[in-house]
Amino acid sequence: MVRTDGRKWNEARKFECILDYLRYTEGSCLVTASNTKILCAASYEANFLVGTGQGWITAEYSLLPRSTLQRTVRESTLQGRNQEIRRFLGRSLRAVCNLFNLGEAQITIDCDVIQADGGTRTLALNGGFCALSQCVKNLIRKNIITKNPIIDMLVQSVLALWTVKLF
Repeated sequence: MVRTDGRKWNEARKFECILDYLRYTEGSCLVTASNTKILCAASYEANFLVGTGQGWITAEYSLLPRSTLQRTVRESTLQGRNQEIRRFLGRSLRAVCNLFNLGEAQITIDCDVIQADGGTRTLALNGGFCALSQCVKNLIRKNIITKNPIIDMLVQSVLALWTVKLF
């Protein structure tokens, strides 16, 4: 059995991750799997949750208007699938971090689907993790934070296949 894109039923999509894709973010990447393309950016905001001793990681997810066959309307209110995916991304990224090592700051991961051809949720998660890793690496290098908040790899089997070095 062969898929519509020519892959065998048990063949993975071609995967690529380009780190530091954007100039002005603390961490970013462009991730692609076949025809799905997602731009992920990590932004650091100091003085968040002041007095708590810990930080926060949150995520945003959106399909750009022509990322699908039919134009997707930009959301003016958070609802449905996008809201569920944002929650999934934020919870998953927080689960592999020690938020106390982040200090009283927030990192926001923006995942914008440029082109959707299936698998956007999982690709956004992997790209979001790469952007977060780049962000943390840059924050440590600049002595903004002193300890790495990432305490576990998100998806070790996928990351083991990548040829990029996150740290």
